[in-house]
Amino acid sequence: MTEYQIALLYSPDLNESSLEELKIKVENLIKESGEIKQTNKIEKIKLSYPVKKKTEAFFAVIYFAMEPEKIPLLKTKLDEEKDILRFLLIKDKLPAENPSEETIKKTHKKLDKGIEAVNITTKNKEEADEMAVEGEKEPKKKLKNKEKKEEINIDEELEKVLNE
Repeated sequence: MTEYQIALLYSPDLNESSLEELKIKVENLIKESGEIKQTNKIEKIKLSYPVKKKTEAFFAVIYFAMEPEKIPLLKTKLDEEKDILRFLLIKDKLPAENPSEETIKKTHKKLDKGIEAVNITTKNKEEADEMAVEGEKEPKKKLKNKEKKEEINIDEELEKVLNE
């Protein structure tokens, strides 16, 4: 089995009981084909940029082990869940209980690179939106397709940085 980490953004509109139900549902999806190693406490966070028109979300991280061929099915089931705003699934080992200073610094450096990549992409998206509003270069239809590509690029860039 391969070890993975999944970071989830749950809708901020969920009440406490609905959030707990969704958390259990996600854990059960993982347990169907894998084994949960560790879960972190769910906390409400303010997002750096809107995701599906939400500026806040509940954030959770789950470490688990699963056979690689089962991952596409898990991703499909998570995509179908309307109260999951976004998720990021990466290959990752369970963090050490008492990580060294060096490990902490490396992790912060990776996160900083990821945030920087997201900020650059977000800035480009905002510039494209401004151009479309002003009618300078791209029509709105093309912009929507470009937005989808940029959204995918944000996830890909973050995943690359976190996997380094």
